[in-house]
Amino acid sequence: MSFRGLRSRRWLRYRLRTLLILFTVFCVWLGAVADRAHKQRQSVAALRAARCLIAYDNEPEPNRWKFLDRFNWPPMPDPEQGEYPFGLGMKPVPPDPPTTRQQLQNWVGPDYFVSVTAVSVSVFDVNDDLVAHLKNLPKLKKVFVHLIVKGDPQPDLLRAALPGVEIIY
Repeated sequence: MSFRGLRSRRWLRYRLRTLLILFTVFCVWLGAVADRAHKQRQSVAALRAARCLIAYDNEPEPNRWKFLDRFNWPPMPDPEQGEYPFGLGMKPVPPDPPTTRQQLQNWVGPDYFVSVTAVSVSVFDVNDDLVAHLKNLPKLKKVFVHLIVKGDPQPDLLRAALPGVEIIY
């Protein structure tokens, strides 16, 4: 056996200790991801129970109409739901078949793949429990508060509890 062949085999060798260390690092990372997803899932369930709208980071940027103004005005037809103004009667195009990532996301849940970036909440539902659930969403950027009256203390409560989040009302 030549010296060159022996040297190339040494580069491919690894110890069981190295494998166990890499496996431990992987398990710690996976545990952190699962913990974040579990907290987000609990927070989203509590927010949905409080009748909040939720936007994820894989969706288009939440606009004021969808998350705020639609609560203050009469309902308008939504073309995405097949509702068209003036009775046009057009039918929506059927969606494409789901990709592998979408199928995995449907199976495991969206909390492992996407993060909550915006929440719309009624001023009547803002309390300490809701604020605690909002704090569990690390990538939250915007909170839309609707049905607010001038002088309500809830926006100030949200600003104090969520310093990096934009409060829109």
